[in-house]
Amino acid sequence: MSCKSVLKFGNDALLNNVKITVLMPIFNHNKFLLESITSALCQDCTVSYAILIVDNDANDEYHNLDIIKKLESDKIVYYRNTENLGMVGNWNQCLLLSKSKYGVFLHDDDRLKTNSLKYLSSLSEKYSDFAIIGNTDFIDNKSEIIKKCGSKLSPYTITPSDMVINNACSNGVGSLFRLDYLRQLGGFVEDDYPCLDYALFARYVVAYGAVRTRVSTADIRLAENATLSCYPEMADSNRKVRYSLINSIKLPHCFLKYFIGLSYIQEQEYLYATYSELPCPCKNTKAKRMMYRCCLKGLKLYKRFQLLSYAKKNRS
Repeated sequence: MSCKSVLKFGNDALLNNVKITVLMPIFNHNKFLLESITSALCQDCTVSYAILIVDNDANDEYHNLDIIKKLESDKIVYYRNTENLGMVGNWNQCLLLSKSKYGVFLHDDDRLKTNSLKYLSSLSEKYSDFAIIGNTDFIDNKSEIIKKCGSKLSPYTITPSDMVINNACSNGVGSLFRLDYLRQLGGFVEDDYPCLDYALFARYVVAYGAVRTRVSTADIRLAENATLSCYPEMADSNRKVRYSLINSIKLPHCFLKYFIGLSYIQEQEYLYATYSELPCPCKNTKAKRMMYRCCLKGLKLYKRFQLLSYAKKNRS
C-alpha cells in the first residue's frame, strides 16, 4: 500500500500485547467522536485491550487529534493516513495495523456499552473461532435511546440461511471477530459497496461460523446513517451478497433465487418509502408479499431443522 499511516498519538507496541483491539476507522464525525471513544475507554472489564484509531482526514481538516489528546489515555493508538484512502481503504488499514487476536468494531458516531468487551471476551472462551455478534440499541443525534433491542437468554448460531434472510451480523459495531480470519478473507472489498460489512461478514459465517446474542453491546446512531446517501444501491448490493451464499445452503437453488428476487422487491419498496420521494422502480403486489412471507417461513423452518440436527449430532 503506497499510503502510509503515521503514528500521531500513543504507543503502537501496545497493539502487540492485548487480547482485543477496538477498531475505529474515522473521518468526519468529530461531533460524536469524543463520546464514541469515551464509551470504549469506560469498559467495566479486566480484559486487556487497546483502541486503534485510523484517521482518514489526511489534511487534518477536522482536528481529530486535538480531541484525542484531551483524553490523555494510554489505551489509545492514533494513526493518520497521509492521503484519503476512502472508506474501504481506511477500514482495511485498521485490519492491517491491528495485532491482537480479536477485534471489535466501533464507528466514530456510535457507542459501546460498558459491559461490551467483558461480555464478548467471556463468550470467546467458548466460541474461540466464531464471530460473536452483539445486539444493538439505537440512539438519535441527542444520544438518547430511541429503540431497544429484544432479549434472548443465550447465543444462537448464525447460519448462511440467516444471512440470506438479512444481515444477521449487522454492521459489526459491538461484535467480536478473529482479526486474522478477516484478513484471510480478503478484508473489505470495494466492489461490495455499499454493503461492505454484510459481504465480509457473510464470508466469515460460511468459513468460520458466528453466534448472535440478544444482549446489547452497542448503541447505533440513526441520525447519521450512511443509508441516506446510498439507498438506491443498497438493495442491489444486498442481492449480490445473497446470491454469493446460495451454494452454502442445502436447498434447491431455484427456491433460493426466487426468495432473493422477492426480497429484492420488498427491500426496494422499503428503501424508497423511507429515504426517497421518488416512486419505487420495482412494482410490488399483494401476491408477491404473500409469497415472500411463505418463503421466509420455509427458510426459518429449514434453519430450525439445521440446528436440531446439529444438536442431535453433538449429543451422539
